[in-house]
Amino acid sequence: MNKNSKYDMLLLEEAIRGRKNSYINLSNIYIYRVFSIVFKLVPIKDEAIKISAETFLVVWRNIIKIKTLEQFKKRFEQVAVLRCIDYLNRNEIKPIDSEGLKKLNKQFRNPISEIEKDIISLPTSERVVVVLSDQLGLTASKIAQIFNKEDGKLLSSIGQLFRENVSVYLYPYEEDGKIAIPAR
Repeated sequence: MNKNSKYDMLLLEEAIRGRKNSYINLSNIYIYRVFSIVFKLVPIKDEAIKISAETFLVVWRNIIKIKTLEQFKKRFEQVAVLRCIDYLNRNEIKPIDSEGLKKLNKQFRNPISEIEKDIISLPTSERVVVVLSDQLGLTASKIAQIFNKEDGKLLSSIGQLFRENVSVYLYPYEEDGKIAIPAR
């Protein structure tokens, strides 16, 4: 374990104990990775920011269920992807042309790399395949399951790939017949 991992783990342990500042510091370390995944799936800056923020809030509410740094990183990615998929199921995003890419590039301090431009200019289904394969390392067979459903929704079944592990992180649950948000 390198020094950075030890520091990250220390922050995670403190966050699990309920220290918000430790969680904020830990989140700051991973914010660029999460935003990168979200933005590639939902290439609308304001929406990507909103989805990223929701992701951090959802993981914070359930931080005590995370035991290792690897679980923390994976959970962030999974929740971010599920939030994006939910957004993509509700909203149609047209491929971005070169003029749109120029406008997007002006919105960021750092220019968008050529590979990112190529990814975000893909049609939604192709963009999702690239991100799921490249960013999350899903196999071709798992990705194919997403697109082989006959229910009409292109991305509706992706949650089944993750939900067994993260459903508690995404949705409130019932406690004594009342809706409750999982406690930290």
